[in-house]
Amino acid sequence: MLTCKAKAGQDAETRDYDIVFLEGVRGLSRGSAVQYNGLRVGEVRQLRLDPNDLQRVRAQVSIQASIPFHSVAYPHLHLPR
Repeated sequence: MLTCKAKAGQDAETRDYDIVFLEGVRGLSRGSAVQYNGLRVGEVRQLRLDPNDLQRVRAQVSIQASIPFHSVAYPHLHLPR
């Protein structure tokens, strides 16, 4: 499940999104790349368990503001193997 909530990023050139995973995110860590069409467009800022449902992992990602990201688009979070 992907839930996105956009807000202004730490700098004016990025936007932050919250993504909720219903499964494990093994290999994903702070600083991991966010890719869109194979290009790095951002990074993972924070990972935490959802306090209301410990089966869910919440990731905050920062994506370049110039990327036309919509809630129907799914950025690829690169999970190292």
